[in-house]
Amino acid sequence: MSTGESRVELYIDPAVLTGEPDANSWVDHSPDWRNQHAIWEHANQTISKPSPSQQDLSTAVIQLQRSVEHRDKLLDHLYSFEKIPGRRPGSKYETMADLKIIRPTLKIRLRDLRNRLMHEFDEIPLNVSDCEELADTAWYYLKATDHLAHQCISDFDVRSSLASGKQAHLTITFKCSDWTAWINADVPDEALQGIATEKNLIIQATPSEVQKKDSRTRISGTASGSPQALNPLVHMFFDESALR
Repeated sequence: MSTGESRVELYIDPAVLTGEPDANSWVDHSPDWRNQHAIWEHANQTISKPSPSQQDLSTAVIQLQRSVEHRDKLLDHLYSFEKIPGRRPGSKYETMADLKIIRPTLKIRLRDLRNRLMHEFDEIPLNVSDCEELADTAWYYLKATDHLAHQCISDFDVRSSLASGKQAHLTITFKCSDWTAWINADVPDEALQGIATEKNLIIQATPSEVQKKDSRTRISGTASGSPQALNPLVHMFFDESALR
């Protein structure tokens, strides 16, 4: 444990983070996530015409990709993927895959075809069955992300048993705009370690926010530490948020 002028740092045993998350409450998002379904529906109706023209199919594919792109932008607005601690180098789609939100391969074919239609001079032949398959792809993507677009958990608990059999309890609240986390912890004193490693979750608190009683420590403070320590909490957040 190290002290500063007005705050202390407590180093939490990584074993405390081995428990399963359990959501406490939920928050609804204000942007209308149904708009992406309306765009998809318009494209699907075009594909479903009795005899759609090549122009109809091209327009539909572009609209399908538009529905997916709008959902991507909405999710990025809500969850600030580029600011997530421990995110993999690369695009936000790889981060979404790592968080088990969606597999980016689901969208590659649709995106590439849209780009060809938008930028290539020669006409690209399309058939109805391929466009129907792309419509299904876009539909599954929207359905898979509807919960996250509609709502997420506001805070969650993590309860774990240490090797001694004693219980540890964390309550985590994330601010998704920058992924800062507020933590209320109730842990046995043995869960506090004297030296920080990359695996330790660090809780920064004022001395008044640290209370010791009966070989246990209660802490209210902000979370810090290496991306390796913080990223498991982010995964728990998305695992719980995607359940409904």
